[in-house]
Amino acid sequence: MKDGGAVVNEAMSAGCAVVASEEMGSVPFLIKDGQNGFSFRKTGELLEKTETLIKNTELCAQIQREAKTTIEEVWNPHVAAAHLVALCEELLLGKPVDERRSGPCEKI
Repeated sequence: MKDGGAVVNEAMSAGCAVVASEEMGSVPFLIKDGQNGFSFRKTGELLEKTETLIKNTELCAQIQREAKTTIEEVWNPHVAAAHLVALCEELLLGKPVDERRSGPCEKI
């Protein structure tokens, strides 16, 4: 599944502790596994990571806070616009592309 990127973003923005498949388009960019959400490849990992959140309410609360912060501070429209402008300038002026950029327009 490659869809669902907006769903992950919206859930994180609402402060949800997300457990999502790595196959969802935005997951590799938005989720830092174990820090601001969980990603999984196999169904068994989905069960394991969901159980971890259920059993460890402190970790769940921490991930919820980090998820919300990620969207508010890194993946917001202002940062996206600034990164896009910077990337366009780099490309148009023949400057090296900033490979340290994280968030919108980061190196894939």
